[in-house]
Amino acid sequence: MAKIKSDRQKAIGKLDDAFSKYIRMSAADDRGYVFCFTCRTPHHWKDADCGHFIPRARMATRWEPMNCKPQCKRCNYHRHGEHDIFRAELVRIYGRTAIEAMETKSRLGGKHDLIQLDALLQEYKAKNKKLREKKGLA
Repeated sequence: MAKIKSDRQKAIGKLDDAFSKYIRMSAADDRGYVFCFTCRTPHHWKDADCGHFIPRARMATRWEPMNCKPQCKRCNYHRHGEHDIFRAELVRIYGRTAIEAMETKSRLGGKHDLIQLDALLQEYKAKNKKLREKKGLA
């Protein structure tokens, strides 16, 4: 028997989809290609995953752009996100202090209500529309 999703679960799923598209499209070049954050192989943005350094289960950083980068399916799924490489690259880009602050934030909880989830969804839908227009992505 299939489980019935709550309104909150449905909102989280829609936000996850919009946020994932934003992360992948924002990293895409003018041909729609991204490089895997951990192994540097090129993939079309639609074929890449939105990899999370801090797991998605930690809601406080689930939709934190600094926490998420495009990854190939091999690195994100089969190699469990290549956590050590992912962290080293984040530290190189943002600095140790910023990454440690994000790690601390991730442990503070962060449950979002439906109003907050909808506001984030609308924000990322608008950002995605601008990216599609700017980069000519379908």
